[in-house]
Amino acid sequence: VPLAAGSGMEMMAPAPGVVVGNASEVPKPTLAKRPEKSNGCAGTMKLTRKAVLSRAKATSLAGVRKLNCWGSRISDISICHELPNVEVVTFSANNIYSLEPFNQCEKLTELYLRRNCISSLHELFHLKKLPRLRILWMSENPCCGSDLHRYRMTVLRNLPSLHKLDNKIKSVSTLV
Repeated sequence: VPLAAGSGMEMMAPAPGVVVGNASEVPKPTLAKRPEKSNGCAGTMKLTRKAVLSRAKATSLAGVRKLNCWGSRISDISICHELPNVEVVTFSANNIYSLEPFNQCEKLTELYLRRNCISSLHELFHLKKLPRLRILWMSENPCCGSDLHRYRMTVLRNLPSLHKLDNKIKSVSTLV
């Protein structure tokens, strides 16, 4: 049964590094296909509850502490609203265009979003109420633009609790 309303299709993606008995016996997480967005990102997928639980090796969404969905072609991460205890999220190399689903992940400390489709730095607004966020990696998104210094300054001014941005440690000289 597709989880994306009206999609009519599902695509399967195995959890990385999980091998249990015969491969045909291993349940595969589902990423439901969505229509393509007009933001230039090719093919979009919805991250489902089943995929989250499988990849995080958890029995409930409240039990998810770390989630790695690197390179999974996902764009709809609305399930993140239901991850109150998640601390580390790796969504690099996907088709994510909004940070709004993270706005309730108050225990989030590390967020990896390199190579996605985030087109506006206004999306940072959704991360402002995450008191524990210390590491953010957003390079290679359209919002970074060609003026990397301006991008970096904007992020650090809006998220002053960050210790590291795009794998570079925040320093006093960065803020001058």
